[in-house]
Amino acid sequence: MSRVRALVDSLGPVIPGVAEGDKCTFGPPDISGTARMRIVQSTPEVPAGLVDGINTVYTTAAPYVGGTVRFFHRIALGGAGYSELGPAGVGTAGNDFAETDPAAGTITLGFAPAAGDEIWCRTDTVVA
Repeated sequence: MSRVRALVDSLGPVIPGVAEGDKCTFGPPDISGTARMRIVQSTPEVPAGLVDGINTVYTTAAPYVGGTVRFFHRIALGGAGYSELGPAGVGTAGNDFAETDPAAGTITLGFAPAAGDEIWCRTDTVVA
């Protein structure tokens, strides 16, 4: 289930569908100096790309907001559950990823998931 968050001017009106506790920050001002509002949707998905022990590049269905990727991996044989990977330089060596190109929706893993492994990710995308 997707969760919608709003990035709103703190003096702006209440927006239907935005719940208490949702993250709110200021968007960059427009040319008149007025803060802009963006609606951001957090979406789980299985990214496009072969899971074959060779491929390391995966693509989301839409461009994403940089810094929002969460990537998960489950080993086919003996994998008890999903492991969350860390951004490059944060996770265990070889078990990380890089946000290669948020505008193109590409993510590059530090390893190639084997055939039969399962992967999925969650990213934030701007919807308005």
